[in-house]
Amino acid sequence: MFSAVSLKSLGGVLVMALLSGIWWHGYTQGAGRATERCVATLSQLRETFAMQEKQRAEQAAQSLQALQQRFAHQVKLAHQAEQDYLNRIAQLRDKTQHLTRRIEDVTQHWRDEKGQASCYVLRIYSWLRAALQRRPRAVRR
Repeated sequence: MFSAVSLKSLGGVLVMALLSGIWWHGYTQGAGRATERCVATLSQLRETFAMQEKQRAEQAAQSLQALQQRFAHQVKLAHQAEQDYLNRIAQLRDKTQHLTRRIEDVTQHWRDEKGQASCYVLRIYSWLRAALQRRPRAVRR
């Protein structure tokens, strides 16, 4: 019924089919394992990257927080310095007004006592008034 040549051919085909099946099985198993490893490695890399990004974000937030606190402190110091400056200007203005009134009182008293103002007193009075007027004024906002 079957000749020897056809049995050899059939045997060769069966061997080829068996080898092809073994190869296919190995190929699909290897590809499946490689895909699983790839997915696991990719997942691990994504987790590592996410963790590093979180650390970078936390460090940036800490840096920004420190800068914000430093800025707030500098603003507080600037406001305090401005208030001190304005207080000092007000004190100097009050002192200037007081000295001006005092000079005018002394001059008037001197005129009343002598009947006329001494040239020396008038010069001092003029010099003080000019010096007070040359003094730089505070900048108003």
